[in-house]
Amino acid sequence: GAHSIHIHCFDSTCSTMQIKYSDIPKWLENSEFYRNLNNDEEDGDCIDIPAKCFRETSEHVLTSNDLADVLQVMRFWMTSAIPQSVLEFCYANDWSVWNKVFVEIGGEGMAEFEVINFACRHSIQFSLSAALSSERPELVIFWMSIGKTCTEGTKHSIAQACRHGRLDLVETLRERGFPFEAAAFCAAAQYGHLDTLHYLHEQGCPYDDRALVFAARGGQIDCMTFLHSIGCTFAAEVTSEFAVAAHYLLYQKHPPTLSVVWTDDFSLVPPAEGYVECLQFALNSGCPVHIFATRAAAEYGLLDCLRLLLQHNAHMDKDVFENAAAGGFRDCLIELHAHKCPGSTEAQYKAALYGHLHCLQYLHTISGSRDFLTASFAATNGHLHCLQWLHENGYAWNHVTTSRAAAGGHHDCLMYLHTNGCSWLKEACESAAEGGHLSCLQYLHENGCPWNKRATAAAALHNQLACLQYMHCNGCEWDEMTAYDAAIHGHIECLKYSLENGCPHTLHSLVKCTAAAQGTLTCLQYLVEERGADQLLNSDTFAAAFTKGNVVNLQYLFEKGCECQSYHYVRQYLDITLSFTDEEFLRCIQMAVEHGWQPNDVLYAFVLERNTTNVPKPSHMLPLCLAYLDARL
Repeated sequence: GAHSIHIHCFDSTCSTMQIKYSDIPKWLENSEFYRNLNNDEEDGDCIDIPAKCFRETSEHVLTSNDLADVLQVMRFWMTSAIPQSVLEFCYANDWSVWNKVFVEIGGEGMAEFEVINFACRHSIQFSLSAALSSERPELVIFWMSIGKTCTEGTKHSIAQACRHGRLDLVETLRERGFPFEAAAFCAAAQYGHLDTLHYLHEQGCPYDDRALVFAARGGQIDCMTFLHSIGCTFAAEVTSEFAVAAHYLLYQKHPPTLSVVWTDDFSLVPPAEGYVECLQFALNSGCPVHIFATRAAAEYGLLDCLRLLLQHNAHMDKDVFENAAAGGFRDCLIELHAHKCPGSTEAQYKAALYGHLHCLQYLHTISGSRDFLTASFAATNGHLHCLQWLHENGYAWNHVTTSRAAAGGHHDCLMYLHTNGCSWLKEACESAAEGGHLSCLQYLHENGCPWNKRATAAAALHNQLACLQYMHCNGCEWDEMTAYDAAIHGHIECLKYSLENGCPHTLHSLVKCTAAAQGTLTCLQYLVEERGADQLLNSDTFAAAFTKGNVVNLQYLFEKGCECQSYHYVRQYLDITLSFTDEEFLRCIQMAVEHGWQPNDVLYAFVLERNTTNVPKPSHMLPLCLAYLDARL
């Protein structure tokens, strides 16, 4: 009999059709549905499928309806590749034309939608590097098929192809007139494409000493050996490149100064011992040692590299020692000390800060320092095991230590310090309140730690409502700074709580400072609409918002009938007006004039001064601002 298979139909009203296994077109053979069929069926066996989910060809996608038809088939068959006709249609048409089709057929979560969006929505950014990195072969074929020529945006395409070892693409690009460049050697070297390096050299591609730097970055000893054999010279940077995960992470956070024109994404795992083999080869070949080479080796804990560098009289300083301690690399510390590397108390501090007890114990044997800062650094990050060991071995501690523990919310450290006699001062409560660590704050108060109005202000400043409530309910004093800090930072809940529970304040001063500060509209509305500040909407309040270029608050004040005509602009210090732009200032001036305010020569002079002093990035709006004032003076 006929082959029986369960079909999910997207439309309950759609009709079905029967096709023979042998009649399935080539473009649908690369699909999950096809691979799940029994390919040993007799030719007479038929397969039932929804009629709307079959198409003889993927070609001739000329309209949105054509696109919808092809996508419906692709979704049913679960095709592995996007047809070139679909890519061509989307690339040639605006996003608005094809986006809704994708959403209707498969939704924005459809995998093909992500690929199409990537390649076609911002087509100017669709580079060969992007196509290769997508790991979608059809995108590479499409990029090559759309006739990309060598332009300013595509001139590095050969280097991008070399990064992936695609000699076939390199040859095609050369035929199209794309130039060779030294970056091609760098890209191939970093990712270990030795055959590509041979080809580039045979074809006369230029190279420079950066190629060896990138070979070291990738840990590619074979590439490094070849580059050296053809006359590539060593730069000191080679000895500071280490093909290890920590080094790559550093580069992702802080891109190197070397110009990188391919996808330098470190996506390929480097050879396991490539980093030390490359360093050994470079040093044996007379490569000068970079001044920071030992710092990097110590930071990553590369003891074998560190030994090699020290054998070649590499530079050492206290930073090298500190890097090893910060990373928890005890063996590196021992090696450095044996070579008389300068030590420092900062090494102890860093070991304590990052919780490396084994390093602390070693440093204890070679250092006489027992000051309180070591324990304080351990408390900062909550390393109780280090704190206990330090106390048992005679290290000092004091109120700073408890404040550090409280600031980090480390309740266990705080308890240990207190039960073992470490002192505390009111700063501990302030630190706990600032960080919002209620359990620490409660422990401190219940055990007699003093607090004062600075603690409540700290809670308001950092929007820690629970801490503010706890302190007020338990008798901690507060003053105007509590409400002030809440208001100028836009912390509406803290502002409400403080004012509604009797916090001292001067309403006129509070509304002025709130009007001036950015991001405080909700607080300003509360003061005006619920706390009686609507009676204080005078020229002083207007001036507070106006002189700070606060467009949002000024607009609200005018909506509430704020008076401005009696204000005469006086010179403002530039250092307090750098936070707003010329565009914001112009809008404030326009709003004020629209509400009857008269600008003066002092304002005109100030606007000019903004353009001639150290205001960062005066904008194109400045001439408009001056012209607007000219017409009204």
